[in-house]
Amino acid sequence: MSAQKYNEEPEHEDAIARQVRRLDLFWHLRSPYYWGLLIAIVCGFIFAILPFVSNNWSTWNPGPLQAGHVMLTNDCSSCHAKTFNEVEDSSCLNCHQVSEHAKLDGKLEVVHNTKHLELKDCIDCHIEHRGQQAFIPRESKLCADCHRNLSEFTADPKSESFASFVEHSEFALTQGEKRVRLSDKASIKDSNALAFNHAVHMKKDLKGAEGKVTLTCEGCHQFPHAEQLGIAVTFEKNCRSCHELSFDDRLPDSKVPHGDSEAVYHYLLGEYSKLLQVELPAAANLDSIRTLPGKSEQKTKDNSLLIATVVKEARASEKVLFTKTSCQLCHQVSEKTNASNWGSKYDVKKPHIPQRWYTKANFSHSAHEIAACESCHDTARKSKDTSDVLLPGISNCRSCHVEQNHSGPVSSDCSSCHDYHGAEPLRSEKKRAIEELLSEFKD
Repeated sequence: MSAQKYNEEPEHEDAIARQVRRLDLFWHLRSPYYWGLLIAIVCGFIFAILPFVSNNWSTWNPGPLQAGHVMLTNDCSSCHAKTFNEVEDSSCLNCHQVSEHAKLDGKLEVVHNTKHLELKDCIDCHIEHRGQQAFIPRESKLCADCHRNLSEFTADPKSESFASFVEHSEFALTQGEKRVRLSDKASIKDSNALAFNHAVHMKKDLKGAEGKVTLTCEGCHQFPHAEQLGIAVTFEKNCRSCHELSFDDRLPDSKVPHGDSEAVYHYLLGEYSKLLQVELPAAANLDSIRTLPGKSEQKTKDNSLLIATVVKEARASEKVLFTKTSCQLCHQVSEKTNASNWGSKYDVKKPHIPQRWYTKANFSHSAHEIAACESCHDTARKSKDTSDVLLPGISNCRSCHVEQNHSGPVSSDCSSCHDYHGAEPLRSEKKRAIEELLSEFKD
């Protein structure tokens, strides 16, 4: 028997002896196969039972969560609603709001009625428990699967198909309710109600408040590092140093406020009142009678002549400011037909300066700060009209950006400029106190 290996059956053994021997556990344990099976059963039992006994579920954790989910490390049920089942889309949508672009489930026949599209679950693209690695896929192929032939998915004749950045159509802007390509020069206009001449402001040795000055792009357009949008251009910060809004040589230190025609006129009344030492009554009726508690009626001092002079001076300066020297140079000014005696006679149309021109794409100036401004905005120095759109076209971007996995200065993919889901904030009812989050994390 000792010469036999493992659980090999001896020769010339009758059937009864063979059955008896097979019931012998120790005879089976001589085989490494059964030893391995036994060890696997024991380890599996320990792996399954230990978390319940110790209340430590780390042995079941396949890896670290990505940064946005790290507070859920000890709250597996937030995502895994069903034990030993993959995460369902409904668990993701409990917190995350996605755009209609991504919500195709249940709408396939309505949205894509000419071609079957294999829908993906969230976890097909977003692979968790690997930290930041691979959680957000950046393969352009995911986009190209549909965009290489959009006519199969939509009947919109304006939808253009392309499968790569090389084939990408010219950039487009939203003009009213339409999308207009930058190449359509006749149709694309900046409709801002503000007159601004880049060519004039980019000349050398302009007359400034403290002498000659030469403006630069960065002097007005500032883009702090790591910020998507730049700091808005404002009159107080960028324009007042040259355009002081003074109005009378007798009041050299007085500058009218900017941005509100009513405030301008009231400021003028106040300054001329101080100049002529007149105390204007609060009411519009200059000959009003004031009654003090417990006293008889008293007439106010008659300053009607001086007040009339103040109003006359204020109106004269108001007219010059709004129609000749200041406001009308940049703004669309109209005269009111029903102005009160104590209100401004002018209306100014509020300008709208977009902070983000490409509403369908992402762009960060800080990521491009190494490039000179005029290498992209090469028409700015010659622009004389506000209606000029000074944005670079796609050919400018292609000089640096190439397709993913191709040789060139900057390898880019679709997600470099586009979001698939869209940035939607977490709903308020899903927000939790910091103490609650930390208590779960430490459990």
